[in-house]
Amino acid sequence: MDYKLLREIGLTDAEIRVYMELIKTDSAMASEVAEKVGIFRTNVYDLLESLIEKGLVSYIIKANRKHFIASKPQRLFDYLKEKEDKIREQEKQVKKLIPSLFKLKGPKTEELKAEIYRGREGLKTLLNDMLSARKIIHYLGYSGVSFDIIPYYTAHWQKKRVNKKIVRKILTKTQMRNSKALKYPFTKARFLPDHYNTPISTMIYNNKIWILMPSDNDHVSLLIDSRKMALSMINYFNQLWKVAKS
Repeated sequence: MDYKLLREIGLTDAEIRVYMELIKTDSAMASEVAEKVGIFRTNVYDLLESLIEKGLVSYIIKANRKHFIASKPQRLFDYLKEKEDKIREQEKQVKKLIPSLFKLKGPKTEELKAEIYRGREGLKTLLNDMLSARKIIHYLGYSGVSFDIIPYYTAHWQKKRVNKKIVRKILTKTQMRNSKALKYPFTKARFLPDHYNTPISTMIYNNKIWILMPSDNDHVSLLIDSRKMALSMINYFNQLWKVAKS
């Protein structure tokens, strides 16, 4: 049996061994479980206590001794649901906490900040950050590369963007004219002559500039946070927008 799912919902390997041993029996003492799974009895007591806290194990008293019982397998679903509810509650608390944390930050001393992100997780982080766009996302040299690297995540991201009614203005090469990536709602696209083409994609949103440099082995992103530079890039974008073809 593959226990990967049990690990993913938060059980340790030792907890899984103890829980599965109890599933096989009506009840068992800690010493019996320890002998079956090959774990010291003192450690088994700790594991049983942890499983009891998770609601996956209970016990009864027979002849003044504890006999442990595995909860019904359906309890695993309840346990997972409780974790989801707890995460939702924690998300609410974090949202309340974030404004207070921002207040702790001192006044900005630098005009410009730059960060580097790499790989698929870096792309996901920046795509998610783009959903905070207050008005329009400007794309220069759009290639739709995220659809190739993380297609399902990108498709889901597009749905979120559309739900938020975030507009994309895209400047790209003529070869992209029939791309499905440009067919999503709230997307305006114009096309530049070939001599404007570049393998580097640049996205401007809020006061940020995301420069994506894809390669065969890795995908490196540079995120620049600068109101002055972002305004300059948007001005440059608008000049190109005028000469581009719809």
